[in-house]
Amino acid sequence: MEGVSGRATVLVRSSVAPVASVTVTPDSAAVLVGSSVSLSATVKDAAGNPLTFRVVTLASANPAIATVAPAQGVASPSLGFTVTGVAPGVVTITATSEGKTGTARITVRTPPPVVGFIVRPESAMVMLRATVGLYGVSKDSAGGESGIPGTQIAWSSSDPTVATVDNTGLVRGMAVGPATITGRWNGYNSAASITVQRVDGFAVVSSGDYHSCSLTPAGVAYCWGAGDYGQIGSNKAGYVNRAPVAVEGGLTFRSIRAGFDYSCGVTSAGAAYCWGTNEVGQTGTGQAPTGNIYTPALVAGGLNFTAVSAGTYHACGLTTAGAAYCWGYNYYGQLGNGVAGGPELCTTGLGTNPCSTVPIPVAGGLTFTTLSAGAYQTCGLTSGGSAYCWGSNLNGELGIKDTVSYSAIPVAVAGGLTFASISAGGDFTCGVTTAGAAYCWGYNEVGELGSGSAAGPESCSGYPCSRAPVAVAGGLTFAAVNAGSNHACGIKVGGAAYCWGYNYYGQLGNGSVTGPELCSSGYPCSTIPVAVAGQLLFAALDAGGAGTCAVTAAFVGYCWGTNYYGELGDGALSDSSVPVKIAGQP
Repeated sequence: MEGVSGRATVLVRSSVAPVASVTVTPDSAAVLVGSSVSLSATVKDAAGNPLTFRVVTLASANPAIATVAPAQGVASPSLGFTVTGVAPGVVTITATSEGKTGTARITVRTPPPVVGFIVRPESAMVMLRATVGLYGVSKDSAGGESGIPGTQIAWSSSDPTVATVDNTGLVRGMAVGPATITGRWNGYNSAASITVQRVDGFAVVSSGDYHSCSLTPAGVAYCWGAGDYGQIGSNKAGYVNRAPVAVEGGLTFRSIRAGFDYSCGVTSAGAAYCWGTNEVGQTGTGQAPTGNIYTPALVAGGLNFTAVSAGTYHACGLTTAGAAYCWGYNYYGQLGNGVAGGPELCTTGLGTNPCSTVPIPVAGGLTFTTLSAGAYQTCGLTSGGSAYCWGSNLNGELGIKDTVSYSAIPVAVAGGLTFASISAGGDFTCGVTTAGAAYCWGYNEVGELGSGSAAGPESCSGYPCSRAPVAVAGGLTFAAVNAGSNHACGIKVGGAAYCWGYNYYGQLGNGSVTGPELCSSGYPCSTIPVAVAGQLLFAALDAGGAGTCAVTAAFVGYCWGTNYYGELGDGALSDSSVPVKIAGQP
C-alpha cells in the first residue's frame, strides 16, 4: 500500500561438497636410501568427483626412515609430493584433508654396493678448438647406474697439447691427434679415447635459420647448429652442435644449402640429396611427410641437377638443361607449377597443407641459369639476365610492381634490369646487376632493402615495402648479394663484406648489436650497407636466419650473429657481432 514498506531477509548458502576420501597414488612404492619417489594425493567427494582447492597435509610415520615434502599443499584436484629414503625400513605416508586420510606404504632399501665407475662416452671425436663433454656414472652390483657430478671426478689428459679437460669434464681440442682422458672417482679409474680432428678449409658455406652447412674443397659436407630435426645429416648429431659434424653417407657434393630445418646438396654426379624435417615434403624424396630424415636421402625423379636451393619450407633445383623443378610447401604457389595449392596434401602435426613430395616442373618453359628459394617465394635468372619470381607477393617480394598477393607461375621482375645474381630472402629479394649495382625489393620494416630508409617507399598491408627494385644505397660495386630472413649481406668487388637490415643478434657483423640505427619498434638495424668488422676479404657469403657465414679465398670459414644452437660453429654458444672462425680449421 502507498506509504507502507516492509523488509525481508533471504539467507543464501553456497553448497560446498565435503571431502569424502583421499587417495594416494601409488599406494605402495620402493625407494633406495638417498633417492626419492614421486606420489600424488587426490581429494574426492562422496560421488567420487575430484575436488579442487582443498588443503592437504602430508606426514611420514617415521621421518628417520623416509621424509615427505612438501608438508602441506593445495590439491587441484591432485597434489604431487616427494618421498625421500633416509634409512632401510617400511614407513606409512599419510595425506589428510578435512579429517579424511589416504596412505601409501613405502619400503626403503639399502642401495646395492657400487662395483665400478665408467666415463662416457668411451670414445669421442672433437674438432680442433671445439669442445665435447664427458661425464661419469657409478655402476652397482644390480646393474644399475647413477650419474656423478663432473666436479666430483678428478679429470686428467694424457696429452694436454692435444686435448685439455677441465674440472667438469669438458674436453677442448688443442691439436690434431689422439689423447686419453681419465676420470678418477672413489678409487675407480675409467678413460675415454679422444680424437681431435680438423677440417682442411671450407670452399662453400650456407647459413640456414638455425643451422649452417659447408663443403671442403674436396666436397666433403659438414653441418652444425640445431640438430633436432635431422638437419645436420648425421645420426651422431645432438640437439645442439657447436662445431662442424660430418654429414653421413660418404657423398661428395659440389653444392650445399641449409634451409629452415633441413638441408640439401648436389653431388659431383648431379644427384640431389636432402635431409632434415619433411613435414611438407621439403626433402623431395617422395616419402610420406612424417618424421625426420637424419641422413642424406635421394631426391625423387632421377633428375640431374647443377644446384639446389633450400628455402623455408620448399626447395628448388636447376637441371643441367636449365629447367627448374620445385618441391615442398605450395600454399602461395612458390613451386611455380601454375597452382597455389597441391598437387598433393601433406597432413602432419602442422595440419593439412598443399605440397609436393617430389620435384615438379616450374611452368612457363623458361630456361634458367640461377634459382633461389626464399621464405614463400622463388626467383631465377634466365641466360640473358632477366629476373623472374613466383610465389607470395604479400610484401612485394616478387618485384613485379603489382599488388597481386601471389603468382603461381614465373613473372618478370619490373624495371628491365639485367642481373648477374639473385637471392630470395625472408619477405624480400635482392639482386646484383651485370654492372655490380645491388637492388632489393619487398619487405622493408628493418631496412632489409638497404635503400637508406625503413619508411617505405610503399606500404604493403600497413608495412613499409617496395613492389619494385630499389637501389641499395652507398654506390658500392658488388660481386654478389645474399638475402637472409631480415638482413642482407654482399661482397664488394675485391672481397670486402657489407651488411644491412636487422641487427639484434649482431648478424650485420659490424661489431655492434645496438644499431647503428633504430628502425621500427626500436629494433637495432642499418638501412644502408655497413662494413663487416675485421677487414677480412671473402670469396663467398651467405645470410641466414639471424646469422651470416662466409669463406675467404684461402678456404677459411667465418660466421657471425646468433649462436643459440651453435650456428656459428666456433665451439661456443655466445652470439658474436664480429666474424669468428669456424672450429676445426687450421
